[in-house]
Amino acid sequence: MDRSERSTPLDALLNDRFEYTGRPLRKLKLVELRSARTDFIKNAVMPWHGTVLIGSLLKQEGYDVEALLEDMSEFDERDLAGADAVLVHQVAGNLEKNARLIAKARRINPSLVAIGGGGLAKVVPSAGAESVDFIVRGEGEDTIVELLAALNGRSDVRKVAGLSYWHDGQLKHTAPRAFTKRARCRCWSRRGGGGSTS
Repeated sequence: MDRSERSTPLDALLNDRFEYTGRPLRKLKLVELRSARTDFIKNAVMPWHGTVLIGSLLKQEGYDVEALLEDMSEFDERDLAGADAVLVHQVAGNLEKNARLIAKARRINPSLVAIGGGGLAKVVPSAGAESVDFIVRGEGEDTIVELLAALNGRSDVRKVAGLSYWHDGQLKHTAPRAFTKRARCRCWSRRGGGGSTS
């Protein structure tokens, strides 16, 4: 689908200062749909690590977060439509499924904000961009927190590094983001004591 042929809520909700003017985004749904293609984890019933990590992080930030995982949760477009924003995990094999689900949810809730991210977005952010308003590129831990803060605080989204977004029918990109320091690893030494890798 050509982005210029469809008008999504965000195209109208970003003003000329690139500030979001819609309702506050507090209720979030994280959606992980399985790949329709055969790959090495197609039949594994487990969430991607990023979904768990981002969900936990946003919960700590005070958001009302629910993760909806295909094959582990029962949900449909009505569950997404009840949210302020939906965050979808994008891989090459689920882009069409994501697009259909978001389109159905937006028929019920036209102001639903859709944010994409995941492995594919790190490499080819434009691949799944037609169905979402924002793409979180690279490590998403800092980007998603800053993006939601910018949207809720009516700040300029161009200041959020690691982000791709739609404005006036064109996909725009902010500067790349450095690796996150949020997700620090606790490692154990050979003697059994804890040590930090940071």
